Parts: sequence; structure tokens; C-alpha cells
Amino acid sequence: MTEQQQKIEIFAQLVESDQIESLHRRNLACQGNLDGVKTRIKPGKKYTKVDVGHSGKYMIEHDTGDIYGIKAYGVIHRGHRYGNLETINDYYWGEYQGMLICLEAVKQSGNVLPYVKDQTTEICLEAVKKL
Repeated sequence: MTEQQQKIEIFAQLVESDQIESLHRRNLACQGNLDGVKTRIKPGKKYTKVDVGHSGKYMIEHDTGDIYGIKAYGVIHRGHRYGNLETINDYYWGEYQGMLICLEAVKQSGNVLPYVKDQTTEICLEAVKKL
């Protein structure tokens, strides 16, 4: 197993564990829902697909390690980029899509969930100011 394959495996495990944590937090952790967030890895020529349940969710570009959302199964959405394999811990993967975590607020409070960035740094800065 190559180093990139190991990182993809770690990414898939992180997505699955964040999804399961989100279900438990919302009191939706019945067996059917837990089965629906299991991740599967499907390698391809240019991209590796990471499916959540029976649906495509993320695609990882082999050359760069960049993580993208999908438009349709097997088609990346370049407008939905979620960092790369080196920055997977900067994101919370338990929601519908990966969300960048406001790291400064987390460092100060110790809690991840209230401090996710919504595409802009202004929200992150406001969260830090409230601490």
C-alpha cells in the first residue's frame, strides 16, 4: 500500500467517524442510518472515489491529493474543493459536506462543532471574538 493510499484510507475512516458522531449527536443513530454512512474507496485512473453509503461523495485527485465534491458520480466539482490529503484534520466531515474548522476558536474553547467556517474567514473571526 502506497503512502497516498494510506492517507485515503485515513480520510475515509475520518469521514465515517465524523458522520457517525453527527448521527449520535442528533439522536439519529439507528442501525439503518449507521449503515448508510459507511465509506467505501474505489480507485480509478485519475481519481479515487470515496463513497458514503451508496452515494458518491468525494473524489481525490491522484496527482495532487486534492479532495473535491462531485457533480455526478465520477465527475468532480472543481468549485467544491475540500483541501487535500494533508489538511483533512482541518475539516469537519460530519455534515452534508466537509466544513473548514475555525482552528483558533477550537484551540481556545476545546470544542469543534460551533466553530466551523462557512467559506469565509469573517465567521471564524467572529467566533474567536465571542470567546
